[in-house]
Amino acid sequence: MQIDPEGLSAAGTTMRSLADGFADKLTAFQARLASIGPAFGDDETGSLLGVAYDEAAAYVFESLLEALDEVGFAGDDLTGMARAHEANEADTGDLFRVLLKRMEG
Repeated sequence: MQIDPEGLSAAGTTMRSLADGFADKLTAFQARLASIGPAFGDDETGSLLGVAYDEAAAYVFESLLEALDEVGFAGDDLTGMARAHEANEADTGDLFRVLLKRMEG
């Protein structure tokens, strides 16, 4: 099994960056929608539709932001795995060097 710590770290950093960037854009889009005002008008029917739309939109935005958080956390985990693998490789190399010195006398 070959592990590429640099590749893992780069993928993790990219995932975190993309998740954060998309979350920022989603939040800005949400603010833009809110600034437009009632999408269905001010009459009784429009108000009822607006309430339903607001609830559905809030649920969708919340779900998307939670999913983006998870993508970001996965990116953080990949970066952490890369660091842990590099540390493990260094420790293992040190152990083999100590063993080799002992065997050589």
